[in-house]
Amino acid sequence: MKQRILLCLVIVSVLVFASGCGLFDRSTPTPAPLQPIETAVAQTLTAVAPTAVAPTETATATSNAPQPTPVPTDSIIPLAFFESPQANAQFVAGETVNLSVAAVDNSGISRVELYADNQLVQSAAPKAPAPMVRIAFVWSTQTVGEHTLSAIAYDTSGNAGPPALLPLNITADASLPVVQILAPTTPQTLQSGAQLTLRAVADAPQGITQMQLYVDDKPYSYTSVEKARTPFTASFVFISNTPGAHTLTVRALDAQQRVGVSSPLSVTVVDSRAPVVQVTYSAGVIRQGEFVNINILAADANGISAVQLWADNAMFDQYVVPNPQAQTSISLQKRWTSNVLGNHTLFVRVMDTQNHVINSPLTNILVIAPNQPTPIPTRIPTGTPRPTAIPTAQPQPAPSIQIYSPGFGCTVQLPEALHLTIQFSGANGLRQLTTYAQYSGVMARAIDVTDAQGRRSYLLDRDWVPPSAGVVDIFATAIDTTGQRAESSHISCNVQSPIPPTSAPNPPTASIVSPAMGCRLPQTTPLNIIATFEGQAGLRSVQIYAQYSGLMAQQIYSENPGGQTSYRIDYDWSAPTADTVTIFAVAQDSQGRRAESNHATCIIETPLLPTPIPTDEPPPTIEIPTFPPPPTDEPPPTYAPPPTDEPPPTFAPIPTDEPTQEPMPGG
Repeated sequence: MKQRILLCLVIVSVLVFASGCGLFDRSTPTPAPLQPIETAVAQTLTAVAPTAVAPTETATATSNAPQPTPVPTDSIIPLAFFESPQANAQFVAGETVNLSVAAVDNSGISRVELYADNQLVQSAAPKAPAPMVRIAFVWSTQTVGEHTLSAIAYDTSGNAGPPALLPLNITADASLPVVQILAPTTPQTLQSGAQLTLRAVADAPQGITQMQLYVDDKPYSYTSVEKARTPFTASFVFISNTPGAHTLTVRALDAQQRVGVSSPLSVTVVDSRAPVVQVTYSAGVIRQGEFVNINILAADANGISAVQLWADNAMFDQYVVPNPQAQTSISLQKRWTSNVLGNHTLFVRVMDTQNHVINSPLTNILVIAPNQPTPIPTRIPTGTPRPTAIPTAQPQPAPSIQIYSPGFGCTVQLPEALHLTIQFSGANGLRQLTTYAQYSGVMARAIDVTDAQGRRSYLLDRDWVPPSAGVVDIFATAIDTTGQRAESSHISCNVQSPIPPTSAPNPPTASIVSPAMGCRLPQTTPLNIIATFEGQAGLRSVQIYAQYSGLMAQQIYSENPGGQTSYRIDYDWSAPTADTVTIFAVAQDSQGRRAESNHATCIIETPLLPTPIPTDEPPPTIEIPTFPPPPTDEPPPTYAPPPTDEPPPTFAPIPTDEPTQEPMPGG
């Protein structure tokens, strides 16, 4: 029995296959064999095609036509990888971790999914599929320990790439970057104006983004990179014309804005050069009792300690500087007089804090008697000591910086910009100009670096948007072509948080309260219309419209609410004709936004004639008028008065105004 069932199934399959292939159609030629890939496609199409067979002529034509080339599926899978942070980076529990994921694919990336410990955290998609996309994710956890983040990219064909893995370590306490000055060793002695090169290295689990050189707890120079890396090595050059002890440190900033500080490097700047001095005299010949004005200009990088005026190998006057370290240049005016006639030899002696001494050139002053003519002065060499050092060119002052904007106590509301106007000046020519912004407790950040290229004056004028709220100090530094450095005063500004955006007022609304939908009333009865309006921005105009079927709407009422936020109209309207009429209202607010109410449809009916009111009284009787008989030729009958016992009445004549006629005589 089983063999018979199998045999029947085989026969049925052969018949179906034969009929589908056209084997029973003797008039149709056998089609040419298909290519292997085409055969596979054809079998697939046959399996899903409907069972109806096309006419013979059409099948014949189709069999000779070229078969379409199948579109191959996308076999290239997308790839994703983490750009930051680095693998095995350390973060504190609860700290926000900023992730950057890049994905590439030939057909375009449709979305990227982020997983934390095999749990889907977030899915992000670009605005439009692109061959390469970068997506920023934010992740945090309170669980201390090792965690593995993974990113999976999907292309436009739905293919998923292999997960990109990023191991991270979450700790209970924050670890600061480790910074070390590799060279030179501490302490160091540096000649004024000479260069000192520092090499430093910093390391942090999250990677280092910036390193700064601080001199005496003030930012001196910095270097940064776009992408955090570890370890981070950098070189700095320090030049100082300020003799004395200085402390150099290197600070490093990691990707999480944590700051690490190196051990200090002590540098002593010395200046073995003698001071320089310039002296001018108001006169070379004076009389007894007159004065000579002596102008003195001296400078020394170590600081001037004293200035002396000598006359005839004896000190005539002395000025002791109260703060020698800060007095690197000085301008004085001295007066000298003598009652001794003859030549006198004068010079000026300057001493610095390092006991270096310089004498000005000798100058002869001739004192004559009051009545003696003024001779032509001649310079007489004397045996007085000459200067022990050859005067060098007077050093130019360090650069100067003036901050015009912002002013002291400034306040800015985010996201407004802070306008910076800073004037840099330098007699020796300016080289590097740096403007800093420093929040309380955070390392200063350079917000503008300019190479002045030797110009003696430079004006910085730009806007800067603070990154966050808080108290921020704005200051600038300048280094001239000789290596002299200057730092401006610090301007503190209060950066306020942005005002939360207020929600825009809602658009206006209009509503028809009366008449009700489907109302009916005769034309002679007024239609009571009640409409209410709301507008948070203030209502500017309200209207009511009536629209008959097939006709354009006509305005029947209009009013200006004068900016009110709520308004109501109660209006009686007489319909001009009987028909179906639609009532609706329109409102417009002060911002030009328009609203239209619901539509209420009413049927206005033609008025009917009044009908009599039924009563219980009998109907009125109708009298039939009588008419006189027709005229005849017979005289009318006379009627005798009824007999009475009274005599007939007599009547007096009717009085008239005419005279009574007398009887004529003889008549």
